[in-house]
Amino acid sequence: MNLWKIFLLAACFIAIANCKPERLEDVAKDEKLIESDEEEDVMLSNDKEEADTEDEPKSEELDEKKEDELSEDVVEKESEEDELAEESEENKDELIQKADAPTPNEEKNEEDEIVEDEHKDEEKRKPENDEKKMKKDEKLIHNDPQVGYTLRKNFIHDAFETWSPDYSVGFQIKPLYIVNHWTSIIHFTTGGDSGAHGRRVPAVFIEPHTSKLHICTSLHNSNNWCVHSAALPLHKYTYVSISQSPNGAKYMYRVWVNGKQLTNVENKTPRYFQNIKVYKADRWYNAAPANIRNLYISGNQQYVRHPIRKSTLIKTFPTYFSEYEVSFRIRPTGKVSTWSNILHVTKGGDHGAHGDRIPGVWFWPNTNKLLIATSRGSNKNYYWTSPELPTIKDTEVNIKQKVVGCCTHYYTITIDKKVVLNVVNSNPRTFHNVRVYQGDPWYAPAKAYISNLQVTTTSGGGYKLSKGKLLRFIPRIEKQWYMSFDVKHLGSVKNHWTNILHSTIGGNDGTFGYRIPGIWFVPNTRKLHICHAINNDPSYCFNTPNHVPLNKYTNVQIAQIYETDYKRYRYTILINRIQRFTIINNTPRVFHDVRLWGSDPWFNAANASIKNVVFRSIPHKK
Repeated sequence: MNLWKIFLLAACFIAIANCKPERLEDVAKDEKLIESDEEEDVMLSNDKEEADTEDEPKSEELDEKKEDELSEDVVEKESEEDELAEESEENKDELIQKADAPTPNEEKNEEDEIVEDEHKDEEKRKPENDEKKMKKDEKLIHNDPQVGYTLRKNFIHDAFETWSPDYSVGFQIKPLYIVNHWTSIIHFTTGGDSGAHGRRVPAVFIEPHTSKLHICTSLHNSNNWCVHSAALPLHKYTYVSISQSPNGAKYMYRVWVNGKQLTNVENKTPRYFQNIKVYKADRWYNAAPANIRNLYISGNQQYVRHPIRKSTLIKTFPTYFSEYEVSFRIRPTGKVSTWSNILHVTKGGDHGAHGDRIPGVWFWPNTNKLLIATSRGSNKNYYWTSPELPTIKDTEVNIKQKVVGCCTHYYTITIDKKVVLNVVNSNPRTFHNVRVYQGDPWYAPAKAYISNLQVTTTSGGGYKLSKGKLLRFIPRIEKQWYMSFDVKHLGSVKNHWTNILHSTIGGNDGTFGYRIPGIWFVPNTRKLHICHAINNDPSYCFNTPNHVPLNKYTNVQIAQIYETDYKRYRYTILINRIQRFTIINNTPRVFHDVRLWGSDPWFNAANASIKNVVFRSIPHKK
């Protein structure tokens, strides 16, 4: 028995008359705790060396050897550290052999060694599920982009509603070892792996049995035009740059790897693509065993001057409302002997029907005079002609149709901030499946450069809801988002659920992402029923206590906002700018491929009109 125990018991016996039962019980508890701690310490210190021993030492023997073991703790810990270091070196050598590294004497910078050590430490930790690991990695990269990110299969990094032919992608990649199959690094796609234009714009892979890069894009008439790099060094970062940009009237595609240019070729058929997903790595191949860092993406160079090319589709609108705005800068570089097109917004054809020019913009033959046409009143091709445009500077053009007051649509053309036309459109219309061409398929392209092109449409004038009307497609909704709209009930209530707006990744109900959010009228009432994915419920709903008024617009705002001070997300509903409901969402999610219906295909449309619909994602930094 140890000396300190003898001393403690002697002291207690001397003062036995004053010792209370509670105190004696405490002493007994302390003794048991100490003995338990001693057992645990000795078991931990001897676990590795005595794993094959048949009998464990008894607690009495541990008590007698306590002082000797305390003196040996430091030696044992140093021995364990040496063994761990030897294991680490053995693992490192084994990993290099598996990877078939070029030379064992290859120099590594200090930063690379630190990252490798971090990965070895991760292997010794308790496994985590992919979602938790993803959150930790995202936070790490957000705080310090210099730290490498380990690639994971089917990870969506970003999304773009429009992907321009003028883009730039750059990153640093560090292969860790070599495998015998194709692996993915980064992949820009409209949906599939390959087989169609837009499915690799670009995509970067590592070839089997090597560390060579395989870099593919849509070029000319090939949807999978690829180049190959030399083998990349293992355990060392290599910079990769992929870009396509205008050079005069040509678009040049360039690839650089480690400071060496692999290709510099003209893309004779540059294209715009819609709803691009960015994978890091993709869903069709295993993730490359590599770290990536300093990823840079720029895919909408709207401020850069672009040459106009025939049949260049740049955007589509499922619904094109009676309120719209088109703006751009134009600089002529020559004249064409025939009509030459600059921009054409159409529901399908060139002319002959309402919606074929909403608007369309051309140069008159052998001039630099603009012809701007639209649907107005009963005229399918109402047009205005500008003076000759200068060739030594850009001309700003703005074409819009907006509601003024309660219900009057004004069609306005502004040139270099000067209003040149402002007339009433007595018969404004909403069109569907509208296309935007920057150089249409029916006319020669204008000899000019265009920049700062923006085409938008809003429902400020209002429209009556109809079943199955798709308003827009949204490639990505962040955890922080905002929705606003005005709704006006038009009369009789229905004895069943009727839909107003519904944002979903696919279906109606039962899965996270099917109501993000959805808004209905409760049967036999004018009360709103508002649902969203909150915490563990994919359809957490709130009913407004009061009816919305008849024949009068009510403003509804729904938002999920990150509270920086509390580091949490708050979901809030406001009716006519008064907060009616709020809750903390502890499991906010990012959703992709979102469709906004007004109203949806699963319920009858509400007997109501809606206007000023706004639904946008709000990226933010924590």
